[in-house]
Amino acid sequence: MKSPTCRAISSTLTIAALSAVAALPAAAQNINVTVDGDVVSFAGQQPVQRFGSVLVPLRGVFEKLGATVAYDGATKTILALKGSTSVQLQIGGTAAQVNGQARTLSSPAQAVNGTTLVPLRFVSEALGAEVKWSAASRTVVIATIRGGTRGSGDSAPAAPGSSPVEITSLTHSATRALRAGDSLTVTLQGTPGGAATLNVPGIDAARNVPLSETTPGTYVGSFTVPRGINSKGASLLATLKKGGATSPTFQSGQPLIVDTVGPTLTSLSPAPNATLAPGKPLIYGTFSDAGEGVATGGARLLVNGKDVTDQATITEAFFSYRPDTDLPNGKNTAVAIVQDDAGNETRREWGFTLSPSEALIKELTFSPDTKTLEPGDELTVTVTAQPGGKARFALGGAVTDRVLNEGAAGVYTGTYTVRKGDSLAQAPITVTFTSASGRTVTQSANQSVTIAAGAPDKPTITSPQPGTPVGGDTITLAGKAKPNATVRYHLRYEGTLIIIPASGTVTEGEVKADAQGNWSVPNIKLSSPSGVRSLTYTASVEAIGAAGEVSETSSVAFQK
Repeated sequence: MKSPTCRAISSTLTIAALSAVAALPAAAQNINVTVDGDVVSFAGQQPVQRFGSVLVPLRGVFEKLGATVAYDGATKTILALKGSTSVQLQIGGTAAQVNGQARTLSSPAQAVNGTTLVPLRFVSEALGAEVKWSAASRTVVIATIRGGTRGSGDSAPAAPGSSPVEITSLTHSATRALRAGDSLTVTLQGTPGGAATLNVPGIDAARNVPLSETTPGTYVGSFTVPRGINSKGASLLATLKKGGATSPTFQSGQPLIVDTVGPTLTSLSPAPNATLAPGKPLIYGTFSDAGEGVATGGARLLVNGKDVTDQATITEAFFSYRPDTDLPNGKNTAVAIVQDDAGNETRREWGFTLSPSEALIKELTFSPDTKTLEPGDELTVTVTAQPGGKARFALGGAVTDRVLNEGAAGVYTGTYTVRKGDSLAQAPITVTFTSASGRTVTQSANQSVTIAAGAPDKPTITSPQPGTPVGGDTITLAGKAKPNATVRYHLRYEGTLIIIPASGTVTEGEVKADAQGNWSVPNIKLSSPSGVRSLTYTASVEAIGAAGEVSETSSVAFQK
């Protein structure tokens, strides 16, 4: 029969109903907790150390031990049930009951940031768990072997009469985002005399990496980060084997940040290999980065070998430069160099030609030409050129391949109505004209255009379908976005490792939508760590505007 103090109790602890008290000292942070070698994940408040006692979140530890926890907000009473054992206590009180017998807490239970904290000794006394404190790694090691039950999973039990095989900590040497070629050193603490193995899902170079025992109970190994990977939360997973017994898989509390891919450079103007009329063409381009972001001051621009960075306008999303004097006729070159915060560098070199014989365009104007455009504004582009030709215009990288229709002989006009997400800063209007005889020339307007249209519309995911199982070990992630948009994608896995949540990044990056707005990322391998069950994958995408704005996120969850 349920206790009357626990009426209207749900099977889940409604911690949000608890009132918070003053926060604990900052020095009491960074304490790890493991149960039978598995890390206890705390979504909010972390374990703390106060007045010589370690206080742990009640819900995280009890549920990890397989107990059901409930809360009665009216009496501030907590009830935990596991098998035939019941534990009852109140917020702020030092008295508790275990199976109806009174127990005294060394410190009162209390609510901190909406989470109930209790002294660790109480967890031990209440459920019969064995508790150890590792000062070196600041880890509380809880074992349920005596008087309890080990969580089910892929680990092999220890032989009768022997000590369980366990991992107490897993750390790595990274202090910043890792780049291609960096070597990462991993250190594991656990049962001496075993064989330890490391895995990092999503990084093939870090599969089944052996860790060598350097001193009793200390295992060390390393791997080199390969190219082509961006991940903001790669998980380190390790197992330890000894004498036929295997520890539960242990996940490090320090996720990795891996950034080996440089920024993406797009929307170059003049277009590579274009032929233009003589003059001062606007040199322009946009960039974005799916990793740590474009570095402040990390972009340079060279024109015909001369560094013009100081004369150019450079932001975190684009560069723009118009020469003070006419560029020489003939072949000209531009080089854009952009670095991200991780130190990865992208370099794009392209050429264009200025030719008097290609002065097919006599005049290029647009209106309005004195204001910042907003959604709903109409931009009109007018070109005077040889009659009987064909003309199209582009606006930075956001608007491309717009038709200019010939009205009066030799006068070509086209319009574009600004839409949400068309934001641009100092972007060129570029016209490509092909004469009746087949000659083609590209020319930019003397002035640039700025549009303040907010973040782009969020892209959609058309494959895979939500909730639909996918066959095989690879998928193609595909969808729709604004034409020529940059789409940033992120694929994660979530599941259960023995009895604790496990999650991590499969892949992430950026892809460009085509002129019809279609985008796809083929042949993504659905990797996940060994032993993780009930797997669900979640793909998330967002569009990146030409001025750096980020759209709302679209997501879809699916299973294999």
